[in-house]
Amino acid sequence: MDVLAELSVLQHAAESMMGPEVTPAASPRAGAAPCSPQTDLSLHNSIKVDEHGNVFFNVSQSHQRIWLNGVDFLQALDDLRRLVDALEEISPNPTPVPVIHTGDVTCNLSAFSPATTVIQGNLNLDSCGAALNAVALQRLGRVTRIDGGVRINRNSGLADIEGLHSLTHIQGHLQINDNPALRNIDGLRSLIFLGAHLNIASNLGLASIGGLSSLTNITQSLDIKYNHELTTLDGLGGITQVGTYVSIAVGHAGTAHLDDLA
Repeated sequence: MDVLAELSVLQHAAESMMGPEVTPAASPRAGAAPCSPQTDLSLHNSIKVDEHGNVFFNVSQSHQRIWLNGVDFLQALDDLRRLVDALEEISPNPTPVPVIHTGDVTCNLSAFSPATTVIQGNLNLDSCGAALNAVALQRLGRVTRIDGGVRINRNSGLADIEGLHSLTHIQGHLQINDNPALRNIDGLRSLIFLGAHLNIASNLGLASIGGLSSLTNITQSLDIKYNHELTTLDGLGGITQVGTYVSIAVGHAGTAHLDDLA
C-alpha cells in the first residue's frame, strides 16, 4: 500500500466536499514516540525498500500499527475513508455542465460530439441518404435543447428518430416531411416546448404521432397532412394552445380542427 499517496487522495476528496478548514488532518497521537530503529526481526521482514527507494509495509496482524513522524497512518486512513463515505452519502449530485455546439448541424453526424446537450443553431437533416440512420441519430442522444429549428425531410431509409429521445425544447420550427419509411415519431416523447410551427406531412408510412404526447404549447401553426397510414390523433391530447391555425388531415379523410383534439 502506498500509504502517503492514499492519505493524500482521501484528504483531497474530503476537502473538495466540505472545505479544507473543517477537514480533520492527521496529527501525532498524544504520547506517541518518534520513529526509531527497530531490532525486532518480524518488523524487518515487514518492511521492504525497492530499487527506486520506495518503502513498502506488509503488516498482517490487525493490532499492529504504522507510525511515521508520530502519526498513526493506518488509523488516519481509516478515519478519512469513513469521512469521505459519509460525505458522499449526503452530498447532492452536482448539476451537469451543458456541452454546447455552436452552429447548424447537418447530415454529417459522424463529426458531431455525442456529449453535446445544447445546439445553438438549427438541426437540418434534409436528403441525407444512407448517412442518416438509427445509429447515426444516436449521436444526438444527449441533446436536450435546440435554439433554432429542426428539419427532417426527404430521407427514404429513415425508420425512426429515437436518437432525439432527450430533446425537450425546440426554440424554432419542427418539420418532418417526405420520410416514407418512418413509422412513428416516438423519439420526440420528451418534447414539451415548440417555439414556432409544427409541420408533419407526406410521410407515407407514418402510423402514429404518439411521440408528441408531452407537447403542450405550439407558438405558431400546427399542420399535419398527407400521412396516409395515420388514422388517429393520439399524441396531440396534451396540446392546450396553438398560436395561429390548425390544419390536420387524417389518413385519406378531410381536415380536422382544433376542437377535434379533445
